[in-house]
Amino acid sequence: MSLDLKSISNTPFSIPDYHQNISMVVPSAFKCLDQDLGRRSLFDLPQTKRVLEANECMDAETAVVILVDTLGFTKLQEMSNWLFPIIKSHGFQLSSTCPTITSTCLMSAHTGLTPCEHGIVGHKIYIPEYDNIIDFLKMSPIDFKTRDSLMSSGINFRKLAWNPSLYDLMNRDLVAHVGLIHHRILGTGLSNLLVDPKIRTDIGYANMIDLFAKAKKIIKNKTNKKIQQPKMLLNIYIGYLDELSHLYGPNSQEYLAGFHYFEIRLREFINTLEKNGLCEKTTLFLFSDHGQVPIDKILAFTKDDIEQLGKYLSFRPGRSGRAIHFYIKSEFLDEAKNFLSNFIGDKGVVYNFSDVVDFLGCLPSNNHNIKRLQERFGDLIVFLKTGYHLDLPKPTKEKKMDWIDRLMSPTVKFGSHGSLTLDELIVPCLASNVSKIAQQI
Repeated sequence: MSLDLKSISNTPFSIPDYHQNISMVVPSAFKCLDQDLGRRSLFDLPQTKRVLEANECMDAETAVVILVDTLGFTKLQEMSNWLFPIIKSHGFQLSSTCPTITSTCLMSAHTGLTPCEHGIVGHKIYIPEYDNIIDFLKMSPIDFKTRDSLMSSGINFRKLAWNPSLYDLMNRDLVAHVGLIHHRILGTGLSNLLVDPKIRTDIGYANMIDLFAKAKKIIKNKTNKKIQQPKMLLNIYIGYLDELSHLYGPNSQEYLAGFHYFEIRLREFINTLEKNGLCEKTTLFLFSDHGQVPIDKILAFTKDDIEQLGKYLSFRPGRSGRAIHFYIKSEFLDEAKNFLSNFIGDKGVVYNFSDVVDFLGCLPSNNHNIKRLQERFGDLIVFLKTGYHLDLPKPTKEKKMDWIDRLMSPTVKFGSHGSLTLDELIVPCLASNVSKIAQQI
């Protein structure tokens, strides 16, 4: 079931579809567990509701939600041995958010809301409350090397999100919530906005084998009634494909090998559930937050460019991958747009904030945050075409990297996302009772 994303006139970009969106997956999983949390779900759309009903998703005792970071629909179709045909018969396409960046996408996925509603509208964006650029994956100001400085400072950082997450709304007496997340990021960063740090039910895993072994044990414990609540939502986050795609590019052999490894482990997991009689009351949702495109062209400001740009800025720029946020003094807005448009040329598009309101999912019912959104998202926003990355000036001089530095540096990237191309926007979603999947693999 394909999406028809509206193209933006005379550009290679498209507007995200918030009516068939990644924000609707987890609310749908809760509905399969007989919990309606009042957020939009895939049961609200006739075309996706038919798929969910045909795949016997309802009346589950366990809902497993697997979010695979960086798995675009087109890329999946190119690489897959068995997963893509299953999604074609037991799933559909979904739209990502604007920007197509992990921090914004994860907030939408786990709040069931658009970026306009939850307010986390980028990766590294200006937050007026702290008068600083905040890195929302690390939950720290941009220049801090440590994670979670906002949490450790004692301030109420949870107010950064404008609405509660789904896990703040759920009835914990009826549904148990368990999360599986790589132990390196367990209990850190953005996750602190999504769950109450005092009621953590996250479990760390070391690798794919460990992940699916633990997932099987958790589901088995639910079947054996060791988990006391009648229903359970098991959230799984898989992030290593995103890392491989950044480091080597989405068209690389490394990313392809990583995906095939995941596909093998997932197939084994489903077969194991079938052999252990754990399929019938288990519904599986599998989706991604965004796709990714290769980067082979780097744009960089000259010293003169930086000096000129500095005259226009009210604060240093923010970044959401291939979307760049510029905070401009009001009297220089037109001059700054002309400067950036001339610099970017045909390699991207410069928008005023008013141009991108619809991109953020600002539906008529939730447009009261427009002023606060502009403060965070920026006055001018650059979206880059496929292949391009913009280097922003660093506050301190950095030495030129040699080849060993480049291999060790997490900042050198050959794939990225954040912009509004179809490869970044359209992602797959599998939604089915596990027994129906097991019959086809």
